Amino acid sequence: MTADPNILTPAYYQRLYDIEQTHGWSRGMRTMSAALLDPIAATRPTWRILDVGCGTGATLAWLRRFPGASIVGLDYSADALRFCQSTRNRALVQGSALELPFPDGSFDLVVSTDVLQHLPNPDGDRVALRETYRVLDRGGYVYIRTNSRFGLGSPSGEEGASYRRYAPGELEASLRATGFAIERLTYANAIPSLFAVARDRVTRKAERARKQDLGLRLRVRSSSLRWVDDSLAGLLAVEALYVGKLGRPLPFGHSMVALGRKTESEATRDAVLAAGDRRVSG
Repeated sequence: MTADPNILTPAYYQRLYDIEQTHGWSRGMRTMSAALLDPIAATRPTWRILDVGCGTGATLAWLRRFPGASIVGLDYSADALRFCQSTRNRALVQGSALELPFPDGSFDLVVSTDVLQHLPNPDGDRVALRETYRVLDRGGYVYIRTNSRFGLGSPSGEEGASYRRYAPGELEASLRATGFAIERLTYANAIPSLFAVARDRVTRKAERARKQDLGLRLRVRSSSLRWVDDSLAGLLAVEALYVGKLGRPLPFGHSMVALGRKTESEATRDAVLAAGDRRVSG
């Protein structure tokens, strides 16, 4: 078995890109994203979109499904941006989710997938959400994907100085505290999470799982095992159908997704932007 590449290195982004193209979890998460985002895509003739933590650029390519989309990718890592350039993404900015280098009201949609959990504790996630609120135009949307602590039992914030997991109420509270109305919030990756919890309890891997990035836990399967990915993607597509078509939240899962909207009053706007003057360094 080869060692995992260090996080936020060229080898890490190559591994992550390969996973995003074929792994059933990645494909299933895109289907879940479509279930929540496709219904709003037709509500505007054009979209100004920011992908915070654009990583390999896979989400940048996926977001081209939006009509008239003008898409910007932002990442803290120069290696990530170089990888994005190699996959023909051009509108790229190096910067931090904690202090977005854009004017107020610059975007109609901000997407942040697997970023919040890596921001500095105790309140880096709320600082990032306030910045997201600031750069969104009135009526704009934020789409969040992060991880949950379902089956792990540890309170939020105890995982480390820059890693956390969420319960639904915690993510909802952070979104509401920064001014967002909650359109949708649900667990995802539900049925597979039951198998993962059972496996980790039997093999005593739960402690390692708490500390390891999900991207490094996944593996690219050989072509002879591609049916496993197809099956997983199909199972997660059923979850997306349940969430999207039936409008019901899933009751558990190792992932969590939320769609929020900036529907502000003047008082809310002033309070949130004033709170945004406080920055977290790190």
